[in-house]
Amino acid sequence: MANIIFFGFLFPPFFLTNTAFAKERVKWSVYTSKVNKPIPRLVAAPVATLRTLPSKCVGKDCFDWTTPVDGKPVSLRGAGLFRFLRIEVYTAAFYSPWEAASTEDILGDVPKSLEFRYHHEIKGGDIRKIVDKNLRGNPNVDYKKIQRRLEKLDAYYHDVKPGDRYRVTYIPKQGTFFEFNGKQEIAVPGEDFAGAYFSVWISRYSINQKFRKTLLGLK
Repeated sequence: MANIIFFGFLFPPFFLTNTAFAKERVKWSVYTSKVNKPIPRLVAAPVATLRTLPSKCVGKDCFDWTTPVDGKPVSLRGAGLFRFLRIEVYTAAFYSPWEAASTEDILGDVPKSLEFRYHHEIKGGDIRKIVDKNLRGNPNVDYKKIQRRLEKLDAYYHDVKPGDRYRVTYIPKQGTFFEFNGKQEIAVPGEDFAGAYFSVWISRYSINQKFRKTLLGLK
């Protein structure tokens, strides 16, 4: 069953939907970019204001409006619950600076963090395989350049069960930090590696475009 669920996560049927910030009405603004088309974004409140707001809840999972990255607060961009065949697979939340206007800016040398809270069992080997497959198929990723660093993660893809949490955080000039259930396990250097790894969920070549939009706060 875990394998079936994971397959659905990668290639969901067209009739499935993701929930993210449902029933909320917000104003939109657009940041311009000289390099590419801008990403529409929610009008962001000042960080000081966000600190005083209640956490953002998606079902039973609640996320703070900011998360510390290298001692500095980074704003919640989007969060949502992924379902397959009415089964709750995981909830995820993505944090990055609102000043990062485009996908390329977000995947660049800026702080960011992606957290997964699992509601269903998934084999660690399945997670590893799909990450690897997506990176190989992304024309914007130099796979050979990051391959050795990527292979270092093989021992850290755990079999997950309900209640488990993964967090991936990039700190500029320091590297990408991987945590499992609150414990830091490995750090991988390189801005290029961070951009490639986060692209699995955030880029235009992500494994699920609908959920990408959810994480970016676009739906």
